[in-house]
Amino acid sequence: MIRAILALALAACSAPAPKKAAMPHHWNVYDKDTLILDVSDQPGPIVSTAMLPPGEAPATNPYLSATSHDAFHENQLHGILQASHDLQSFLDGLRAAGFTVKPE
Repeated sequence: MIRAILALALAACSAPAPKKAAMPHHWNVYDKDTLILDVSDQPGPIVSTAMLPPGEAPATNPYLSATSHDAFHENQLHGILQASHDLQSFLDGLRAAGFTVKPE
C-alpha cells in the first residue's frame, strides 16, 4: 500500500516529458539536374525570382512556403500550385508534371 502511494506521489510530482517540436519538412524540386524550387511544409511566402515592386510583399500560402530558383518554370509551378488543395496534392502535381521531388 505504501509503495502504491509513493509511486502515485512520484508520478504526480514528475514533470511531463517535453514535447518535441515538429520539424518542418523540405523538398527540392528539379527539372532534370536543374534545381527549380525548394518547398517547405510551413505556411509562408512564395518567393519568385522576379523582384517585387517597392512596398509589395510576396504572396503567401496557408500550407507551404516555396522559393523559386528558375524564372523559366515559374508559370508552370504557379499553375500546379493553383490546382492544388494541400501540400501533398502540390507535390503530386509536380511529380505528374515530370519534375523530380527530393526530400531534404
